[in-house]
Amino acid sequence: MVTQISGAFGSLTFDAGDGSGGIDNLYDDDLTAADVSYSTTLGGLALTIAVDAQSADDGLSISAGYSTGAMAFTLATSDSAAGTSASLALSYAVTDSITLTGKTDQAGGAESVQTIGVKTAMNGISVSASSANDSTWDVDLGYTLAGVALTYGTDETDGWDATASYALGGGASFKAGMNDEDSAYAGLSFSF
Repeated sequence: MVTQISGAFGSLTFDAGDGSGGIDNLYDDDLTAADVSYSTTLGGLALTIAVDAQSADDGLSISAGYSTGAMAFTLATSDSAAGTSASLALSYAVTDSITLTGKTDQAGGAESVQTIGVKTAMNGISVSASSANDSTWDVDLGYTLAGVALTYGTDETDGWDATASYALGGGASFKAGMNDEDSAYAGLSFSF
């Protein structure tokens, strides 16, 4: 069970330690979950610190975010048994429809990975592409018209995924998709 206390000082969150894992590690939620976290805002800086009091190896993680004009920065770091992990990401809104992104990420004990990307959306068409120095890349395409949304994504493994969805009205929607592993699905969902 997670308990939270909030006020002008920020927000203090406690996990009862019942195994629910209610407070994720701020660098990677696959790392040890925390018992206590504290979040606050200092001017334009959003800061969160999470601590697992019972772990000596990966008990501390920190995230910080700052936005100014068209630029946004995010930093996340954590201790781990393999060493300190850290990532720094930035985005720059060139126009209302084009955003450039960059990220450097070094997991403890691993080589650092730098990624650059671009996102754009206009007239119902969206494109997102990224490439990294470890020879990985992703491309995602989207098209929306009259309630029908089509998406297609692929990456360096030649893996791909295509979906189509349509809002039927009244909280109902239809969605279908398929991927490179010859898996396909179709179904209805309802929200009230």
